[in-house]
Amino acid sequence: MRSIRLDFTPAVLAALAVTLLLWASAYAAIRAGLRGYSPAVLATLRFLTASVVLSIYAPFARFRRPSFRDLPGLILAGVVGITFLTLP
Repeated sequence: MRSIRLDFTPAVLAALAVTLLLWASAYAAIRAGLRGYSPAVLATLRFLTASVVLSIYAPFARFRRPSFRDLPGLILAGVVGITFLTLP
């Protein structure tokens, strides 16, 4: 069996560290947020925050805008994904 050697640059390691820190702290932040907000308001704030961050990042990453024919599939994926994400 051939082994795979991974070379992580400092930028990759920094990105991994930030991702792990934010992901791990999300559960504590959600618990703290539920003390002052309802679950629906907290979920809305999460999606709005993600939308703002993605809207700022997208032009720099040169994301392709979806075409009109892509919209029904994107809407369906969003509704189904959010529905199953928020089910208890």
